[in-house]
Amino acid sequence: MEKKSKIILIVVAALSSIYIFGSLLPDIFIKKESDSPVIAVGAENKDIESESVDNSQEEESGATEHVVTWSDNFQGYETKITSVKFDDKTMSVYFELYNGSDVTFLNNVEWGAAVINQKQIKANMFGSNDVGGEHLGDTKHEGYVVYYADSPEDFADVKEVRLTWTLTNDSTYESKDYDIKIPLTP
Repeated sequence: MEKKSKIILIVVAALSSIYIFGSLLPDIFIKKESDSPVIAVGAENKDIESESVDNSQEEESGATEHVVTWSDNFQGYETKITSVKFDDKTMSVYFELYNGSDVTFLNNVEWGAAVINQKQIKANMFGSNDVGGEHLGDTKHEGYVVYYADSPEDFADVKEVRLTWTLTNDSTYESKDYDIKIPLTP
């Protein structure tokens, strides 16, 4: 009976944590669509499209969302970033991932890092949507990857976001280390 009690206690604690965490950060998991025009800034690499949009939106909650366009294709695996959102001490980056190949890829975007105003911040896989991990062929994954700052001042006057992560072909073990910069316009 003692073993069953421990299991029940662990399950109740886990469900309570999920409920509490979800109620504290509900806005970071909602993608807002925008019909504002895209303004191209240019690309750093012939395989990478990088654009910035003069489209920051202040939401009622005090969050600011920047609609951006960044994309890359590595061996049939397409990665897009469409939104960067700031709210107090939270930055949420919206990823749209599509493995159009017939092989499995490993994407560690939830274990990557961001550099904002010369401060490095690790991605938080527990606060993020389930977008990283093993992606089988012909599958889509999308959601927010979340980064937490120590204080709101860390996200003051952000003009550019630098993101790093790795994508690996599980068949050939070829990988691509991403180190990208996304300009944000006020």
